[in-house]
Amino acid sequence: MVDFFVPGHPRTQGSKRKLRNGGFIEAGKYFPEWRKAVIEEAKKAAPVTITGAVVVGAEFVFPRPQRLKRKPTTPLVSGGDVDKLQRAIGDALTIAEAIEDDRFIVEWDRPRKRYAEEGEPTGAHITITPLNAGFS
Repeated sequence: MVDFFVPGHPRTQGSKRKLRNGGFIEAGKYFPEWRKAVIEEAKKAAPVTITGAVVVGAEFVFPRPQRLKRKPTTPLVSGGDVDKLQRAIGDALTIAEAIEDDRFIVEWDRPRKRYAEEGEPTGAHITITPLNAGFS
């Protein structure tokens, strides 16, 4: 199993915007910075590509708003769709060559998003568990 943390502000991989020349780019202004951070941490954590089917876990930790200072944490309903946060992770793991391809993710282990606790860093806790223990 590979387990690592990506510091930063989690971003969704949302819609693409069409360019005049027919190409496409990610519509999110801050997404490229987040993807780069995930790729860098994934390369450090998984220097060898995990082959075959994998289960990926992801917990996204968002900045705690001032209104929650010294109050119980409420459920996070903003910050983007969980599925778009997952898509960003799956694609970044493929680019980092931590996994063969995101099509080999056969299960997501309890993906969730939440506010950071007081003093906790923001980012994403990611785990990759190979189902066949194969490495290339």
